[in-house]
Amino acid sequence: MKIFQITTFFHPVTGGVETHVFNLGKELINQGHEITVLASDSGKFGPRLNRNETIINGIKIKRFFTWVSLSQFHKVYPGLFFYLLQNDFDVLHVHGFRKFETYIALFVARIKKKKVILTTHNPFTTPRKKFSISSVLLKIHDLTMGKLFTRAIDKIIIIVKSEREILTKKFGVDTRKIILVPNGVEELYFTKGDPQLFLKEWNINKDDWKAIVIGCGRLNFMKGFQNLTQAVKDMPNVLFFIAGGDDGYLPQLKKDFFDTPNVILSEFFLPPVMLLNALTASDIFVLPSIHEPFGIVVLEAMACKIPVIATTIGGPQEFIPIGTALFANPALPDEWSKMILKLVDSVKLREELGQKGNNLAQKYRWSKLSEKISNIYQISKDY
Repeated sequence: MKIFQITTFFHPVTGGVETHVFNLGKELINQGHEITVLASDSGKFGPRLNRNETIINGIKIKRFFTWVSLSQFHKVYPGLFFYLLQNDFDVLHVHGFRKFETYIALFVARIKKKKVILTTHNPFTTPRKKFSISSVLLKIHDLTMGKLFTRAIDKIIIIVKSEREILTKKFGVDTRKIILVPNGVEELYFTKGDPQLFLKEWNINKDDWKAIVIGCGRLNFMKGFQNLTQAVKDMPNVLFFIAGGDDGYLPQLKKDFFDTPNVILSEFFLPPVMLLNALTASDIFVLPSIHEPFGIVVLEAMACKIPVIATTIGGPQEFIPIGTALFANPALPDEWSKMILKLVDSVKLREELGQKGNNLAQKYRWSKLSEKISNIYQISKDY
């Protein structure tokens, strides 16, 4: 089938949605589908991206000029409308809820009598200021266009169970249209990394440290790395490596971790192979997000048999069974310090959680999940 995947941002822009679309696209190509990703020419920060059509790992990429930025994550790029009208496709798969591109896809699909699949990526529990302009606009959207048009989407893929109730009760979506397909982990993270290469690249002597703790994600306030300051102070003999590119919060993190020799900020996103090496060189993985829609990187760490401490807010608690990882409230720095120390002091517990995590990650291989999505395409196309 000829599939158009539509997303606000795409590679080299980095994030959970972008990683999801990229890995799904690669697997669908392996199944014989033709995949084109349609996106804005915006990056989350920095200059616009080149709009010339490109191909990465067999995925065709077409970007459109962004006319208006409604927010950091909401872009208006009308060229998408004309492209969809002028080009043939079997199924449209839109990634992201409450987006300009969702309504464009719906409109064109109705004209061409084609189907629209939407993956929400769990935007519903993201904390917002009660009286901010964005929160007011979202409420107006949900009571008007959201309630009217969400029900018109042919199939809605949710990544965590809690989304189902929101879609049925708040937006009136028929529960038969909603299908749970979580995020996946790519095969790379089940392979053997090279920890020595990572240690050499960052001039780390592992014998100098009782343990290495790694966190990975956009350097943004919502990722919660600032809540590790207490743990950093309590455990000067533990090295904390935070891997991620600046998303507006790097200057503050530099202040938070000023004069702390047991913290390394990579200041850029590690390519997958480098991240694999970093994970395999580490003893503990932490995800201290103030909110986390899902947490793909948790699965990546688990695939590498690294024990995980995850946030209690958002997706991780929905797909990680009790006893497979440790959890801590991101608002309680002391709790993070205690949980990290618990793992630092127990090699046995680290090994136990590492193996349990790996067993869980096996169920989330993209090779398995992409087949479910491919079946959704086929059913929708034939319906």
